[in-house]
This record gives sequence, C-alpha cells and structure tokens, in this order.
Amino acid sequence: SGGKIWETMQLKQTSVKKGLVLAAGMGTRLAGSHEIPKPLVRINGIPMIYRTFDALRQGGVEELCVVIGYMGSQVKAAVEYYAIKEDITVEFLENSRWQEPNGLSLFLGRHFTRGEDFILSMVDHLFDPEIVSRLQAGGHHRGATLAVDQDIHRIFDIADATKVLMDPSFNIIDIGKSIPTYNGIDCGLFRCTAD
Repeated sequence: SGGKIWETMQLKQTSVKKGLVLAAGMGTRLAGSHEIPKPLVRINGIPMIYRTFDALRQGGVEELCVVIGYMGSQVKAAVEYYAIKEDITVEFLENSRWQEPNGLSLFLGRHFTRGEDFILSMVDHLFDPEIVSRLQAGGHHRGATLAVDQDIHRIFDIADATKVLMDPSFNIIDIGKSIPTYNGIDCGLFRCTAD
C-alpha cells in the first residue's frame, strides 16, 4: 500500500540501520489477546512480532530493539528464540508503565537510537518490506515521516483507524482517530530522524 505518496519519492541507497518496535501494550482490541501477549498473536501461523522483524530486516534494517511491557517475559523469550534462529541480536527495553500511551515506549527507545535515525514500527501493524525501503529512500526530511495508506476503502475497521489529512504535497496537516476529513490511514510505520 502507500498509493500516490510513494510515486513522488526517488529511491536511493538505504541508510537507516536501526529499527525500534513498540510492543509493550496489552492488545485489548485483539480477540483473546489477554491470554497471549499481542506481539505473539499469530497471523497465518506466524507471531506478529516475527512478521514485523522480518519486514524490517528485508527493508534494510540491521539493528533491532523491542520495547516490551505486558507479559514481557513471554515476549522476550519468543524474541530470543527468533534471534537465535535468525542469528541476530535484538535489544530489549522494558516499559513498566505499559498501560500508558505508547509515547512512553518511544521515549524509552532513545537509549537504543542514541541520536541516530531509525525506523519506528508498531508491532500490531503488518506491512510490506518495500514500504520500509521507500521510507529509507525518502529520509532527507527532518523529523518523522509516516507511511500512509491512501487505499481507504480497503480498511476493514475504519472507526478504529488513525486517520490522516494530507495537503497536495503529502504534508500531514491533521491526524487522529476522530478527525472529520481525511485522505489516508496511518500505517504504524515511521522513519524518524535524530531530531
């Protein structure tokens, strides 16, 4: 997905190597997720967090960090298994206040990013690795670049989606779950610069 926003970007060499995955929440919107931590809910037999890591790695990310919270020991054990199987290193940060908004998990991520650019992903958003590659290619902007899906009619739970209103140059002018006018949906995937 990504629609027209991606047509305006020119691809260049991948430069962002760090990927921060926010996976601390309880996942109250997922059926049955209070018994299984949200990152370990399986989609076609594969835990969501493995899908997130795979897509980030295929998109050029080499260093991974996951912020854990709710049922963190189970998530950590599953990620450690993945890391051994894939022969990679994954860092962990623990958010003991996981009930609070995920901005706190992002704030904890500063210890991993250490002032470098990074790709930020929510664990419960599935995405094509090509979107990561395209975010990397469009990294000349300061701040945060959000992947936005303009194929709105395919969104199955529009009431819960975070909506985005963009101007003709694809600058975000409004964002939120209840904004009245929108032309895109937040994909839960960002490229963030050090600032």
